[in-house]
Amino acid sequence: MDYKKKLEELILTVIRENGSDLHFGTGRVPSIRVAGELIFLAKQPVFTSEDTLGILGEVLSLPGGDAGCIEGVISNFKVNNNYEIIVQIADKTQKLSLYDSLHTKLMGIYPMEVSVPFRFVYRPDSNVSDGSLLICSQDRDIPNIVSLQSYEMISPVLKAVTNISLDKIDNAQVDYKKINPTYYEVSTASKDPYILVLRERFSPFWILHPKNSPWYKNIFLRERVDNHFAINGYENAWLVDKTDQAEWVLEYIPQRLFYAGSVISIITLVLSLGLVLKHNGKKHS
Repeated sequence: MDYKKKLEELILTVIRENGSDLHFGTGRVPSIRVAGELIFLAKQPVFTSEDTLGILGEVLSLPGGDAGCIEGVISNFKVNNNYEIIVQIADKTQKLSLYDSLHTKLMGIYPMEVSVPFRFVYRPDSNVSDGSLLICSQDRDIPNIVSLQSYEMISPVLKAVTNISLDKIDNAQVDYKKINPTYYEVSTASKDPYILVLRERFSPFWILHPKNSPWYKNIFLRERVDNHFAINGYENAWLVDKTDQAEWVLEYIPQRLFYAGSVISIITLVLSLGLVLKHNGKKHS
């Protein structure tokens, strides 16, 4: 494929259709954005990795087309998640750049030492459709990369550990729904007692209690899990031995007190206004 001619052809298509964006990537046909809608160019061929890098080479004016880039893909990519990208280089004199699948430049890579990996937090644009990443040099040389890694960033992390030893850690199944930063609904499945870990700074005000407790027990937290302790130096952990209980609530109690205080304040204000109105009514009668 003549990458220069192909790029010119695609750009002319964008102009002819009054488009605003041109999108291309490995394993799909090019597409353009017209009036906010993404339109796939069905008559175009599906781009291979070589095609994508060749076109990108023309966009970046890289001599040798795809000779200046290395492609990596984030597995199990989700556009709403954040990722930590770690690049280990072999030569700190390289001038490299990191691009996403839309070929948007994310960051220049300027590590201080080859022994210290370069780290970057990647927050995908809503238009990104896959987890492809490109590391490109500014010359003909392929970037001298030791490794390119990505890790999904979830904060806080909830996990359930059933067995801890020097050579083995078994994780039980745990799912959770974040209602707000101070309230989580948690579901667990384990036949054995386990430790539930919350990756937040330890505070005795984080409380774990059954989700479907009667209201009078819930108010006074009578069924809370009392064995709450710090783990890993700063995280919250609970030793849960009620394996017949699968649905839990993880709650930061000061927030509950804030809500209660707000309700009391509103009630007090309403009563005060009522007394004032009643007093004024008697005064004018």
